[in-house]
Amino acid sequence: FRLRLVTPAGERLPTKIEFSRRKSSAKEVSMDYIDAEIARLCKKVSFQCQHYPGDVTILQKIEELAGRTVTQARDVFDIGILHTGGYAQSRKWHTALPKHLIQQAQENLLTLTFADYNNQVLEFIAVEDRTPYTGSRYWANLQKLVSSILNNGS
Repeated sequence: FRLRLVTPAGERLPTKIEFSRRKSSAKEVSMDYIDAEIARLCKKVSFQCQHYPGDVTILQKIEELAGRTVTQARDVFDIGILHTGGYAQSRKWHTALPKHLIQQAQENLLTLTFADYNNQVLEFIAVEDRTPYTGSRYWANLQKLVSSILNNGS
């Protein structure tokens, strides 16, 4: 399921909330407060939210890149963000996933185009924050980065 947040004034907030039916164990999930700065930008107070920590999320994102019926550019973007956060550096995830799954993720990565990225990712980034993520050169570099991560496990 997907929801979008729209203010009473009709302003669309660049937010996407997804509900997952993914089965997970309690030890995979964390319960933390939403960053106060983010909450303030949405004119809300911070609250606790259940989420997956980065080391679990990188596994899920690679599995999704490999296994979705329709490959999504957002999985590639998320892997890049997780890499920036230091979660793709660990070889732990690389040994936790079967090689055929990593190979399928690599193949699916190559099917995505800049148009896919532009339509599936940039829409959810605030206009004032998009500059570093725009352009076909950024997308090509992101694909190379994720390909390297998948090939090397780091």
